[in-house]
Amino acid sequence: MRKKRLIYIFLVSFLLLVSKKAFAQVDQDFYTRGIGAFLAEYVGVSGYLVELSFGGIASTFIRAALLLLGMVFISFLIYGGYLMLTAAGESKQVEKGREVLSTAVVGVAIVLAGYGITYWILRLTVMATQSTTVELPY
Repeated sequence: MRKKRLIYIFLVSFLLLVSKKAFAQVDQDFYTRGIGAFLAEYVGVSGYLVELSFGGIASTFIRAALLLLGMVFISFLIYGGYLMLTAAGESKQVEKGREVLSTAVVGVAIVLAGYGITYWILRLTVMATQSTTVELPY
């Protein structure tokens, strides 16, 4: 039963975090030019076009990993809160919920600090090796 609840909480969190806006209106050129031209134009504009370089692929991987981290973090927050709310006076379950919450917060802080330090070092390295300012891919 508990496993079903965790899966349900994870799926709801995933759907809330990943949902995008959907527009019902379709460009009329879609029907005349074909799907290939439509996708080539609009995928590039939307920002989902991945550069086929090491930086572009690494950037896409890092974004996906951070998205997954956010979903797992929210799931653990919900699970820890659920444990604390359904404790019904049991101090052991309240303590377990507190432990889940604190572990989740420490884990996300470590990952985000590592990301920030890496970004800072890469930015300093790029600025030191090039005479002009260059934006990093992520």
